[in-house]
Amino acid sequence: MEDFQKYLTDSGYSIATIRQYKRYVEIFSKWAVDQKKGIEDFGYQEMVMFIDDTMGSIYYSNNLQKTINRILIAITYYFDYLIAHKKTINNPAKNIRIKDPHNSIVHNLLSKSELTNLYESIEIKNDRDVRNKVILGFLVFQAFSVSELHRLLKSDLKLRKGTVLIQGEDSGRWRRGSTNRELELEALQIIDLIDYIDNIRPRILVNGYCHLPGRKPFEENAVFRTDQLLLSLFGSPNLKNSLHHMFINLRKSNPRVRSAIQIRQSVIAYWVEKFNLRKTQYMAGHRYVSSTEYYKQININDLRREVIEYHPLG
Repeated sequence: MEDFQKYLTDSGYSIATIRQYKRYVEIFSKWAVDQKKGIEDFGYQEMVMFIDDTMGSIYYSNNLQKTINRILIAITYYFDYLIAHKKTINNPAKNIRIKDPHNSIVHNLLSKSELTNLYESIEIKNDRDVRNKVILGFLVFQAFSVSELHRLLKSDLKLRKGTVLIQGEDSGRWRRGSTNRELELEALQIIDLIDYIDNIRPRILVNGYCHLPGRKPFEENAVFRTDQLLLSLFGSPNLKNSLHHMFINLRKSNPRVRSAIQIRQSVIAYWVEKFNLRKTQYMAGHRYVSSTEYYKQININDLRREVIEYHPLG
């Protein structure tokens, strides 16, 4: 590895870049040892396997495409270094890069049974549990995004019809079409929704008023006014901390659970298998069908992907 460091130094790279490339190559070398295969024997298929395994790791869950591409660049330079000493080997990483960095690569999806079990894992013991189960229900059954959770109003619930109106983002000047949609509620959601609306939310609103700065102590019966349906237990309209703690608890039931985005992607992938493309597009709130087609080839029963889908060499 010291010779490789000298090779990078002679190539004019900074100390920080060299340190990073060495760390990435060590990750790659360790993976190669685990595969019981010499690096000199690596080809395209082995690189695909390496990328696939690395994508699935928790450590590289943030900025996934950029991280993988940086690793591939480091490996490319490492093979260039090896070629300089052993001219008979090829560089399998040279032309492999993860394309389309503006879209999240769908991976590590949860199955339908995992999603259902996750919802059922929340035992109702207090107000927070009811609120969390309502939130999780919207994620698991209607594939809400986090921004849609924040935009949801009490008036958007149509309990007599058994539906919920999901307000999509404004189309804006340069975008066409609306992403609003009305989806059916699951029967097991409605009981918790009624409890939340009739009992929990009113208490949250009163509690929210009590924590407002400058409140008048003699106005004991005053209620904080907001149409937003989902709130923190202190009445805050920002659910960031509530979601953070909710997912910490959910991981105790299923360590594979990561985020609301992962759950949304898992639900959409399931819908693509069950329904036609246009219906899934509507249910997911995708403005363009190309966004829905992104999920078309995903088999949620097979979490190991063919990475060639994301970086074709053709």
